[in-house]
Amino acid sequence: MKKGFTLIELLVVVLIIGILSAIALPQYTKAVEKSRLAEVMGNIKAIETAVQDTLLSQGRFSSGMKFRDVMSSIDLSGGSWNNTGTTYTTKNFQYIGIVSSSVGGDDDDELFLEIHRDVGDNDLYRLEISFHHNSTSKSCYNEGDTAVGTTVCANLAGQGWS
Repeated sequence: MKKGFTLIELLVVVLIIGILSAIALPQYTKAVEKSRLAEVMGNIKAIETAVQDTLLSQGRFSSGMKFRDVMSSIDLSGGSWNNTGTTYTTKNFQYIGIVSSSVGGDDDDELFLEIHRDVGDNDLYRLEISFHHNSTSKSCYNEGDTAVGTTVCANLAGQGWS
């Protein structure tokens, strides 16, 4: 008598593996995105500190200042600056900073930061932070109307993001 598995037994094993994969893959994707978001949140904390240091030392964002000038005291993780010093790109995110200062006073001084989570040519979500001399506002946008963007923005809403 030959020993072995029947076709039905093999099909049941393949079916079980398929079901487990279908359950595990979305959870794995969420865990990976959480770790990526943790990286960007660490960078945001460093950026907030650099902005506060700039405002404490200068009182305002000076005319002609570039985003990279504000960031000169910190090292963002995992990427590089473009030639103009306005965009910092990592493997998973693109940081675009714009510094504007008002002509007549410092009431409108602002550093505006956009952080894009890109996959290919598509944005999964976009984070926006506006630093004024006396306040900060943070927003999350689900650019691609994706499940990842929905989850990230929902999680950030509990941390004071709109």
